Amino acid sequence: MTEKIENSDFQLEKKTIQLSILSLIMYGIISLLTGGPFAFFPINELVFFGVVSYFATSNFKKAKVSYLLFLIFAGLGLLKNQLFLGFFMTNLQITDFLNNPPVKYIPYLIFAFMLLEMLRFFFLTKSNIFIFPLILSIFIFGTYINTYTFQVLSLLLFFIFVTYYFKTKKESDPSYSKSLYLLWFLILFLKLSTLFSMYLYDFEMDF
Repeated sequence: MTEKIENSDFQLEKKTIQLSILSLIMYGIISLLTGGPFAFFPINELVFFGVVSYFATSNFKKAKVSYLLFLIFAGLGLLKNQLFLGFFMTNLQITDFLNNPPVKYIPYLIFAFMLLEMLRFFFLTKSNIFIFPLILSIFIFGTYINTYTFQVLSLLLFFIFVTYYFKTKKESDPSYSKSLYLLWFLILFLKLSTLFSMYLYDFEMDF
């Protein structure tokens, strides 16, 4: 009975991710039809924060550290969202706030902790000690090297790793939250959509 309830919750969460992605695509289409760019990033952080909050409410006990890091990361992302900041600050204040070093770099630190928390499971297996830090390095270099193709390939490679991780984790610990996999998938979509907008319109922005 418990397993059926968990599967039902997971299916609902999958639909939530699908609806979120569809909403972002519709936002991009509406922006394009009204003369703007076909871009999602103005509301990426708003959508991500809402989805993470919803998932954490239902699954926090299953992976407390992971969900806490996701909540912090999503919250910091929201604080960097110019659309959100526009309700409280002027354009000049937003620029000064976003150029503040802690605001710029702390989210990357939290993201690194999210990755390390996920990698921690693999360090228990000697055969994985070398391969997964290599994949992590490829992802990090793909984030900062300004080569569109390399960034896309590194993200896809990283997602293959995440998929394998959760498949393995599920087999070794069935109680581990499968919903985290969906959140990583959403992160992949948001980053790829941002890269797409940067490539299409030659934007310069934080990845």
